[in-house]
Amino acid sequence: MIDPKLPSNIQILEHNNYRWVNIEHPDKAAMDYLKQEFDFHMLDYEDVTSTTHRSKIDKYEKYLFVIMLFPVFNRKNKQIESAEIDFFLGKDYLITIHRGEIPTFLDMFQLCEASDQARDSLMSTTPQFLLYKVMQRLFQYCYPIMDHIDLEIQETEKKIFDVGGQKLLQEILFVRHNIIDMRKIMQPHRTTLFRLKKPGATLDEHKTFELDHQFEDYFDDLLDYTQEIWNQLETFKESVDALHETNESLISYRINEVMKTLTVFSVIMLPASVIAGIFGMNAKNMPFVGDPMDFWWMAGVTVLAIGGTLIYIRRKYML
Repeated sequence: MIDPKLPSNIQILEHNNYRWVNIEHPDKAAMDYLKQEFDFHMLDYEDVTSTTHRSKIDKYEKYLFVIMLFPVFNRKNKQIESAEIDFFLGKDYLITIHRGEIPTFLDMFQLCEASDQARDSLMSTTPQFLLYKVMQRLFQYCYPIMDHIDLEIQETEKKIFDVGGQKLLQEILFVRHNIIDMRKIMQPHRTTLFRLKKPGATLDEHKTFELDHQFEDYFDDLLDYTQEIWNQLETFKESVDALHETNESLISYRINEVMKTLTVFSVIMLPASVIAGIFGMNAKNMPFVGDPMDFWWMAGVTVLAIGGTLIYIRRKYML
């Protein structure tokens, strides 16, 4: 629902006696609206307007404030980036604040805005259930991203013995970078969700806002999502580390082969260099020099020396 009195980046859905307030690109006007309509802590407003690099949760007597980071796949540069979404959860409202970077969340809100059936499904009970459904959708959005990473790993495995070298090393490091970035994003989620369920107390020892018992199983389900995603990322990390080690071994092997060939070639040519050096001296009584067949004598000695060296190397090192 769009209220002409509200800033254009604030949308409100009302259903089942509570509100879903969605704020995109929080600015001064949006912050003024929140300060006018709600009594949130000043530090929470600072967290909303600033960019954070970690998930967190703050519990108060009348509401919860949660910051979550989720991975987003950038199709232009094929990199995984983090997108922040902030939640204020109260008894009769859920406020979501973001910067329009998570397509699946935007689709979810627009569907709920356009469809009575979607509102009846997502906003059927309380804001806590709606929070669960939003987070569930965001965690499920991670699976296509992991499928893309898995596909990149499989393609790299197919090419590693055919291509190898520095070009493939760049591809491996690119995939490795995406996995590391996604691990950084997902790592705090389990702790954050655990604190969301765990009872706590404010500094003045009053009870904090807690989830209803009927929804504990739902948020346990979210914990299962985080564990499953983390386990998959661990598997990806082990796979790409193994690919990196294999590629490094192949590069070392090929370098060793080149160095071995050059070494053998140098050793084989060493007798020719010695003979050329000997017959190149300005000695008066140099054998064969001056003979009509002197060139062929020297060439023959050189060939015999090279052949003998090659036979020795083959027998000694079984090349």
